[in-house]
Amino acid sequence: LTWIIAAQALLLIPHLTRIPIWVVAVYLAAFAWRVQAYRGRVELPGRWLKVALSGAGAGGIVLSFGSLLGMEPMVAFLLTAFALKLTEMRSRKDAYLVIFLGYFVCLTAFLFSQDLLLVLYGLVLVWVLTTALICIHRPTAQLRDSRPMRLAGVMLAEAIPLMRSVKQALDPDNI
Repeated sequence: LTWIIAAQALLLIPHLTRIPIWVVAVYLAAFAWRVQAYRGRVELPGRWLKVALSGAGAGGIVLSFGSLLGMEPMVAFLLTAFALKLTEMRSRKDAYLVIFLGYFVCLTAFLFSQDLLLVLYGLVLVWVLTTALICIHRPTAQLRDSRPMRLAGVMLAEAIPLMRSVKQALDPDNI
């Protein structure tokens, strides 16, 4: 859970200049709610509350951007739904969904910029998401245990030749 929350927080950072401040508040509320639910102090939201929160998020996007249509409003809506998904995560399957959605959210930052610093930051995000994925399979791993992080780094390093061959295959000059 800690790795998933860290990944979600890090995934929000590249979008901070494009989203309304209330989306950040939704993230903070979802994080707090999830942590309190993990501690057993509150219940996870029921179906109707989740529907109401989703509707409020869509309404907030419309009020902030004037419409749900367009790249920025849709990314903001995706980020809002991504934060709310944390409050309904109950099983390992839900955790997989949050992590895989995190990979997609990571890519949305590149819709607005392909700056080299953003690419490097995206690699860090993929590393954190992959670490979270590994930790799902190792429920006894402690946060101080660096083995999942090392394994994620090794897995990403081993994927570099594959990424290079895919890039060459998709290069229009090679077709």
